[in-house]
Amino acid sequence: MISLQLKKTQTHDWKGVLPTPKQVEETISLHQFMRSLYVEEFWDAIGRLGVMPPLHIVNQLIARGPQNDRADEWTPVEVSEAEFLFLQQQLCDGSGGYCIEDRSLWGCADYTSWREALVAKIRANPSYKGLSRAVQHALLGIPLGQGRWLERREVTNYRRARDVDPILHPLRKFLMSLSHCLPDCCGIEAFAFDPEMIEASCEKFGRIEPMHALDKVLIDLENLELKHTEVCSQFMNCTMHRDDLLALLRHIETTLCEVG
Repeated sequence: MISLQLKKTQTHDWKGVLPTPKQVEETISLHQFMRSLYVEEFWDAIGRLGVMPPLHIVNQLIARGPQNDRADEWTPVEVSEAEFLFLQQQLCDGSGGYCIEDRSLWGCADYTSWREALVAKIRANPSYKGLSRAVQHALLGIPLGQGRWLERREVTNYRRARDVDPILHPLRKFLMSLSHCLPDCCGIEAFAFDPEMIEASCEKFGRIEPMHALDKVLIDLENLELKHTEVCSQFMNCTMHRDDLLALLRHIETTLCEVG
């Protein structure tokens, strides 16, 4: 099993801050190294996007050396084809299908061009591989379930976004019932807007109350002055274009009608 020898500057121990920083050495297996944040591109590729970078790019990133403060240096290694296949087995086979290898992208010269090609492939065919909610939000838009996404416009002025929490208040309890994480932590990604989640919330709230609340919220949002093109919500921890929020709420309205 291929390993790397890391050198790091230790400033803390279990007692607290050290009087004098000291350098320590650590041996780490390559598959653990690639799943950590020693090389941010590895974390981006494997941890976020779920695709193994090509062998030549893996070797490029290892040879480049540290780019952050997680390690001062490491002994360079050259990963062979056989070792790469072993890495693939460790990183991909145990991921439940989330992390894959795709040799159709091996013609890219470096990580930047490889990532651009990968993102283009995902956007052209979102069912190409399993995607985390965070990646779906970043590359495709807000997941609506059933292979649909709401593509969001870019927010250009966060500071001038209109606070619409007072408008959303009648719908707040219902919207919070769609959260699977804390909005303070994940923002809009904390909410699931797929039909199954909306239907499950209807079992708690019924359908009529949320429908009435939606009618009022939609009317009030549509009646905002035209200058308020960007809106924000503190309890949802998000800022978005008003038309995108309207489209999201209309998706919920349509789903509630179908549930009924």
